[in-house]
Amino acid sequence: MLKITPVVYMHLSHILWLRFFGHDFTIIICHTLEIVNGGGACYNTPMSQTISTQAIVLRAADYGEADRMLTLLSPEHGKISAKVRGCRKAGAKLAAAAQVFQSGEYFFAQKSGRLTLAQCLPGEGYYGLRQSLPGLTTAAYFCNLCEEAALPGQSDPELYNLLREGLAALCQPEAPPNSVRGRFLMRFLVHQGYAPRLDFCASCHSPAEITLPRYTGYAWDPQAGGLICYDCIKKQPGIAGRMRLSADDVTTLRDLQYKPLNDQAELLPNIIDALQAFLHAHMDRRFHSLEMLSALSSFSTVAHSTRRSTSSST
Repeated sequence: MLKITPVVYMHLSHILWLRFFGHDFTIIICHTLEIVNGGGACYNTPMSQTISTQAIVLRAADYGEADRMLTLLSPEHGKISAKVRGCRKAGAKLAAAAQVFQSGEYFFAQKSGRLTLAQCLPGEGYYGLRQSLPGLTTAAYFCNLCEEAALPGQSDPELYNLLREGLAALCQPEAPPNSVRGRFLMRFLVHQGYAPRLDFCASCHSPAEITLPRYTGYAWDPQAGGLICYDCIKKQPGIAGRMRLSADDVTTLRDLQYKPLNDQAELLPNIIDALQAFLHAHMDRRFHSLEMLSALSSFSTVAHSTRRSTSSST
């Protein structure tokens, strides 16, 4: 009897016609492999279950001599962990599919609860991210946040679409990466159920006026969950992390929930700092990508100051 090793193909509905030694064979791809020999008997060979889904690669780690372990985000299956065999060999067909930020339709073979990448129809690779170090680092930060928020086996199309929109916005040279990060953070906080309270006191929930006396602005308390009133400040003075925001800053924060990520308007640094502090207060996790963004921001500030002092002296 002829033995044919089960293979995971692109689609479960494909029917393949083969010709061996003058005999015609029909292979119907499903959960079992059926071989029909010239209208004779049918032989069934068990094969692994196949899963297909749209996904974006969040993280990749080398494994063994030529393999790679991937963490992906799928709208239907949430966070996915899978192995890619031989993708680091020269000329490997799945080399591009195993790169961070790569999107597409991924086909996995599942056996004993473990997934192995069998095939991929590549989609957007977001190659524009490689043109800017701040943009590339910001994209890595977005992937870190989504990996932390996503759950295995739980569908989350909103998070998947948010990541797609964020990566696409970072590829546009006219969109400042820091401003894209600020808008992404606000949408991410809303998605996670941590939307800042901007219309009433986050501490006492009073609908009373939250503008600070003798100051045309507001008090921002990340630990409390948003803006706080003057009475709460007097009751609990000296809380670390509080910031003062102007009326325009608060208006900008309210609008961020509805603005597209690729909006070209540049956000002020204090808006981004306020959202970053808010996220840290409710998601106590440090990422190397965020530390690198802080270092790049500091370097950019120093370089800008140096250029200004040099030009003024000349």
